[in-house]
Amino acid sequence: MNQQPMNSGYGVPAPPYRDPSMMGAGGGYPPYSQPPMQAVPQSPPIKGWAVPSEEAARQALIDLDGTPFLFLDANNGSIYLKRINPTDFTVVFQVYRPDPVPPQANGADLSGYVPRADFDALVQMVQELRQAQSPALPAPKKGKENPNP
Repeated sequence: MNQQPMNSGYGVPAPPYRDPSMMGAGGGYPPYSQPPMQAVPQSPPIKGWAVPSEEAARQALIDLDGTPFLFLDANNGSIYLKRINPTDFTVVFQVYRPDPVPPQANGADLSGYVPRADFDALVQMVQELRQAQSPALPAPKKGKENPNP
């Protein structure tokens, strides 16, 4: 049953007619097989909120299903984890604190340096002595001066 395409009235021939009963359920297109979905393991949801102290985290009411609750303590820089152990229904409370960073974290030897406050005090004393010695000389400017402008 080969039919000639008819004019659609717009100067473009109409596509050939196809009998839907001959094409199958896909409308003439090859059937599309979708790959099977893989189950993604779901971790339990984590709940929680910010607290002002460790005592507030210990007193907070939590769900009895074993869902972990995280409590953030910005005042003390700690994170508290609280949950119910589902086997014996005891409360599990854990405290996490960051390790303190040593002052010589980059390995530099800082023993020959003075604190900034002491250095600034000495600079001020030197400026006062220069002014007392010759009041006509201006105080030196801060920063580096370019000798070749």
